[in-house]
Amino acid sequence: MSLFTGHQFSVDVCETELANRCGLEGKKLLLINARGIILKDLAPGENMTTFSIFVVRKFKWRRNDFGFEVGSKFPTGEGFIWVKTESKDRKNIQSATSFFSRE
Repeated sequence: MSLFTGHQFSVDVCETELANRCGLEGKKLLLINARGIILKDLAPGENMTTFSIFVVRKFKWRRNDFGFEVGSKFPTGEGFIWVKTESKDRKNIQSATSFFSRE
């Protein structure tokens, strides 16, 4: 499976302590697949941050904001990443993250 295979959504990263530590801001491409979550710059060949399935703890929603908690095994430490999404993408993002369930 390619790193970039999976569900893709255009999002806007919200400011959080973890986002600041990772240098994440502005519009990004959110990719969700069996390997984890990737936030990638929209411009080809630009920066990306990968959150392995092993460091993602849980997901939350605030209206159209999608958030995920990252554990302390992530290189920059634990915290939350919040992104603004299109309301039409909520159901698709929930479906894409369903395989992360550890219950």
